[in-house]
Amino acid sequence: MLHMRIRRVNLRSLGKHGCLLGTVLAALPSLVCGLVLVLGAYLAQRWIEGWQVQHISLLGQELARIDLVRALGLERPMETLHQVSTASPFVVLMAVVWLALLSGLLAAALVMLAGLAYNGLASLTGGIVVEVSTRPERDRGPTPEKPGQPRP
Repeated sequence: MLHMRIRRVNLRSLGKHGCLLGTVLAALPSLVCGLVLVLGAYLAQRWIEGWQVQHISLLGQELARIDLVRALGLERPMETLHQVSTASPFVVLMAVVWLALLSGLLAAALVMLAGLAYNGLASLTGGIVVEVSTRPERDRGPTPEKPGQPRP
């Protein structure tokens, strides 16, 4: 059994792999968040649209009509909800990609900070010792004969 000591880790390699893994791991949650945002905006828009005209009646006679959206000043939020809920699939996909990349960059920064901390601690403590052994080769059966090779 061979003992090896990890005294230092390469921060560039950690950052590259942290970014790649962070992006891959954030892709599905980013897609779900994007779809939930679009669906939520659509449902909220439909719900608030139901407030637009409210009738006040007494004994079957209509006394007044109130537009709650205008009265509460919800025209701009309604416009924003409409824009989000009618976003093209390309825009949603690009937002998902950017969110996944941003998550990857954040993961890279965190992994590099952890590597920097490890390098500092390893210089004080000597690092982590791992035991390494060689793997025996698997028996893959008889090797095929190549033309021009003598038989054993």
